[in-house]
Amino acid sequence: MKKISFVLGSLALLLMVGAGCSGQTATNSETASKPADTPSNQIETTTPEKTPDSIVLNAEALGSGTVKFEWTVPQALESTEGYRILYGKEANPTEPALYYFERGPSYRDKTWSGLPAGKAHFRVCSITKGSCWLFSNDVEVDIK
Repeated sequence: MKKISFVLGSLALLLMVGAGCSGQTATNSETASKPADTPSNQIETTTPEKTPDSIVLNAEALGSGTVKFEWTVPQALESTEGYRILYGKEANPTEPALYYFERGPSYRDKTWSGLPAGKAHFRVCSITKGSCWLFSNDVEVDIK
């Protein structure tokens, strides 16, 4: 009798697990995994706070239109295609930026010369499929 109960219980559990993997499409009461109006080739971007899972950017004006950048990245981004430093006049620049500079995946710094004088905002983003994916904090620099 215990064997029959065990077999029936196992079958019931298998049916319950299998029902969750049925591959049915979402109904009106369920939430679809992707918004219908988002193009499939567009990557959504996020602006994380300074957490262990985000890029943290530091910048220092050196004079003569030069700024030194250094950033840290979470270990999960070690496989990124590279990084893009974005320049803008408003906070939190995104693509397309007024100016940008790309670095390879192994770089975590850049001294950028020839920048116009005045206040500017910078962010670094990780590049995935040629576009910015994850952004750093915004840094305002007074370029001399």
